[in-house]
Amino acid sequence: MPFVSGRSGRSGRSGRSGRAVGSATDLGDGDVQHAGGTDSLLISEALVTTREGVLGYVADEPATPQDTAKGPPSDPATRLLRLSDIEQSAILLAELVEGSRVTQTGPNQSEVWVPTEGGPAARLLQITCPDPAVFAAAVTIVEDYAELRQDRLPEIHLQISDQLSFFGSVTPLQPAGYRDTLRLLSGLLDYVTMVGQRVKLQLGAVRPEILSPRIQPVIQTPSHGSFPSGHAAQAFAVAELLVLMRHPADADRLAAGAPLSEPARQLYRMASRIAINRTVAGVHFPVDSAAGAMLGRSLARTVWARVGRAVNLHPVTFQGNDYIASDGGARDFHIGEFSALVRDNKTAQVGDGLSAAAAPMMAALADRAGAEWTARW
Repeated sequence: MPFVSGRSGRSGRSGRSGRAVGSATDLGDGDVQHAGGTDSLLISEALVTTREGVLGYVADEPATPQDTAKGPPSDPATRLLRLSDIEQSAILLAELVEGSRVTQTGPNQSEVWVPTEGGPAARLLQITCPDPAVFAAAVTIVEDYAELRQDRLPEIHLQISDQLSFFGSVTPLQPAGYRDTLRLLSGLLDYVTMVGQRVKLQLGAVRPEILSPRIQPVIQTPSHGSFPSGHAAQAFAVAELLVLMRHPADADRLAAGAPLSEPARQLYRMASRIAINRTVAGVHFPVDSAAGAMLGRSLARTVWARVGRAVNLHPVTFQGNDYIASDGGARDFHIGEFSALVRDNKTAQVGDGLSAAAAPMMAALADRAGAEWTARW
């Protein structure tokens, strides 16, 4: 998996919010390489003559059977490590998706359900798309954000296909030292993409340019729906998982409205900026980012629970029609609004949290990713 510390979004993971899941275009180089060099016809021809020279044209003695008594490791998680990167990615995604589902419970409402330990699936998130009037009221906000386009254009373009490089400026993510951490984030991003695309398809929300010819986006508007924002979902999923890995107490402080440590604050602020940049570009409303942020956070916490880590996992609701300002007008999105949404959902929680089903393959990867951080200087 030739990770470039930031390949988050490879269009479908990030911005076009729909990279073809399981695509081998940027993950499978290991499948077409011999040890020490890139695969080519010349190498294959050279190996033909090399074998003849090493073995001799006539074998001097009969071949002896190889020792196969041990066989492959019996533990699937151990066998997983012997597979190519693209094969590992496919297996990890299949494990996360198994038992999850997205259901449409009304013309404007979708629900995300996740598998539980020893029981039926449980509802993780209920998300209701706003009425057209809520989107229409926010057109002016999107137009006003256009003033920032010249300054943010490099960010906007790079974040179409790469979010992790930006997170890598906040916390170390270089492939040489954090390869398994990047694998873990890659699996999470694929999962968020699959779930988010199902929700988008069910709700079918319009893009800003449909409501106003004054928007004039500076990048190609994706073909899928606007709500929730896939970029926001991916960015906040990455931020939440990194906080849970490195600064777990801060995830609870966020829900309590308490001050965060500086590393955690910067991770959440980076996610917020990535989400806002989509509004600056003219392809998302603020309410899209708010809903995407809650979706991404919920899925990241689900994955963390499924790999056996302690995390408070509770059902979350997002009512799009309630996402309005105190004066009844359009409501913007920024890190403060995200914190308020998290606190509101914490207040609304009733009863015990969810007990998410174990994901042993992903858990083995999480163990290795955690070990990478213990070796830091």
